[in-house]
Amino acid sequence: MPIDCKSPLVNKPSDLRVELRSTSGSNRFKVGEPIELEAVFSSKAPGTYLEPWGLFGKPNIKPGLGFHFAGPSRGGLSPSSGPTFEVPNHDLSSNPASHSYRLSNAYRFDEPGEYHVTLTVTVGLDDESKRHPPGADPGANPHFVMLTLEIVLRIVAKSC
Repeated sequence: MPIDCKSPLVNKPSDLRVELRSTSGSNRFKVGEPIELEAVFSSKAPGTYLEPWGLFGKPNIKPGLGFHFAGPSRGGLSPSSGPTFEVPNHDLSSNPASHSYRLSNAYRFDEPGEYHVTLTVTVGLDDESKRHPPGADPGANPHFVMLTLEIVLRIVAKSC
């Protein structure tokens, strides 16, 4: 069964490929079954886009009924927690880079149904004139592409 996965068509560069999918290859899971997602990035334009990191802080799940936060972390650390440090830049290439996230570690799906999981991703442009000097505020640079990815998960009842 194919995964219902989409990303917005508005302002999506044709040389950037971003996909949100299940690592199992299916979007159908039984209540209580582990669910792991991965975001996959590649680009046909080497040296143009930076590989994102820290992707899965707060996935958005709709509808709001039938799932609960599974642990105290509520999906990840807040952006202001913990130490800050410089992260090396890695350019996207035609060789896909992937980041996985065990959704079921943070969320529990208790009821069968269809759940829309969205993830908003910011992909920075790798242009020397737009890079931050070390220690600069990363929020001050408007040179990026923002995409919202969605996958539809179908949660079914456990079989006896």
